[in-house]
Amino acid sequence: MKYLISLISCLVLFNANASNENGSNVKTSSQNAAANKALKNVNTLGLTKRRAAKKVSQSYPGKILSVKENTHYYKVRMLQPKGKVVDFKVNKSNGQVKKGKQ
Repeated sequence: MKYLISLISCLVLFNANASNENGSNVKTSSQNAAANKALKNVNTLGLTKRRAAKKVSQSYPGKILSVKENTHYYKVRMLQPKGKVVDFKVNKSNGQVKKGKQ
């Protein structure tokens, strides 16, 4: 029984590799998962550094000191009216603002 399962698995894998090598557009589930993950990380809102800073300014009072871009979010550093420096993360894919360390 184990031999039969192993043989079937090998045939399925061989067939998948052969079809991909022949130039077909058949994708494995791991390729689809990787593509979906990449799409989630895309800046779907067209969010720029300037827009990220504006989103933070609209929600919190203070002066924007800097905006740095990371893979999944913008890090916005703000000087608040009472003199505290606060970091915010603005998610690139959905625009959500999260208050970080102070």
